[in-house]
Amino acid sequence: MVDPDLLGRMKGPSMNDFVVNMYKKRGLRGFYAGSFPAVVQIIPYMGLNFALYESIMRWQKEAPSVQKSGLAGFIAGGTSKFIVYPLDTVKKRLQTQVYFAYSNNKYKGWTHCLTTIAKEEGVGALYRGLAPTVLKSMVATSCSFAVFTLTKNTLQSIHDQQFIQNPERSRDK
Repeated sequence: MVDPDLLGRMKGPSMNDFVVNMYKKRGLRGFYAGSFPAVVQIIPYMGLNFALYESIMRWQKEAPSVQKSGLAGFIAGGTSKFIVYPLDTVKKRLQTQVYFAYSNNKYKGWTHCLTTIAKEEGVGALYRGLAPTVLKSMVATSCSFAVFTLTKNTLQSIHDQQFIQNPERSRDK
């Protein structure tokens, strides 16, 4: 059993401490560090995600099932995250440097960060931490598309049942 007094002493800074410290060190700009690479990364990530999902789903001949939609989302999520992961690394490095750097920043911007990591640490450094991130993306995207398909199929079935039971009412709308 863990000593409760020890846990109390191990507590880190609070969110309020973080906000105050960040504002003192970097001002308002500090809260937006890494936001540009985040936007640059999310656009191709989501575009690839949906494009890959739709491509995989088109291979099916029958109506999409929840399981097949989940599998397509699993593949699409992992593939798209793998492709854009270096930008995710850049975003995290820029965000981390703002909080932990006390004087000079090592990276001057997102392109400088990308090239510096590749030169100093090798291209492989851009993919550190890839496995858990890709796995998380695969599971999350799989669940999202499976729930979407389940919801869509359920609503479609409800609509179809209402139309079969009362076709005149459905045509009036």
